[in-house]
Amino acid sequence: MRGLLGRPVVEGDCAAKGVLERDLSARVLLADEDDDARRAIAQALRQDGHVVIEVCSGAELLDFLALSVVNSRLFDYPDVIVSAVRMPGFSGLDILTALRLAQWALPFVVMTELGDATARQTAKRLAAAAVFEKPCDLGELRRVVMSLTCDATGTHARLE
Repeated sequence: MRGLLGRPVVEGDCAAKGVLERDLSARVLLADEDDDARRAIAQALRQDGHVVIEVCSGAELLDFLALSVVNSRLFDYPDVIVSAVRMPGFSGLDILTALRLAQWALPFVVMTELGDATARQTAKRLAAAAVFEKPCDLGELRRVVMSLTCDATGTHARLE
């Protein structure tokens, strides 16, 4: 089986989920190598009505963004990206830097390790929409994502 951009998918690999769902929900691209943290965040965001595409690495995040550009009829652009800084391959800050160099103003939420002041400053310099320390407050993350995605979808999902 092949994954994003033709890379082989091995049983147990994290593959993008929710990719083909199309509706008026906001699309959140969530990148974090920590399976438990990613699943908890994804579940919380899905409860708010968002379509969440989960990826496990910076390479998968780039793959999905490339697919969005190359085949926009099948893979919609995400409305917001939520990404950990530390991931295999490319870091969340590497991706944010590349997006800003390409002049993409896509809202990008960064999750840093506790006390990583350098990452926090870099994210702010690169116009990250928000910066959270891990483990992040899910309620606050939900509120930030909701505020960032309301304009994109024209709808307001309710927080439970």
